Amino acid sequence: MRGCYLDMINPIPEGTSVKVCLRCDKGTFEAPGKVVYCQPGFGMGIAFGEVAPAQQKILETWLAEFAGNI
Repeated sequence: MRGCYLDMINPIPEGTSVKVCLRCDKGTFEAPGKVVYCQPGFGMGIAFGEVAPAQQKILETWLAEFAGNI
């Protein structure tokens, strides 16, 4: 609910501000974020910033679906 992990060979530096845009067949989630940790050669952790209520609802719905609660 508060962030995500991105697999990538060349992650960007810790502390970098990013715009997160996740697309699924059921919509798009967008939020500001910040790189909170890097694992060179593997990926990086992103913490979401202020998430708009409509975007929060999209994320909650997706996570419930993935967890098998819908």
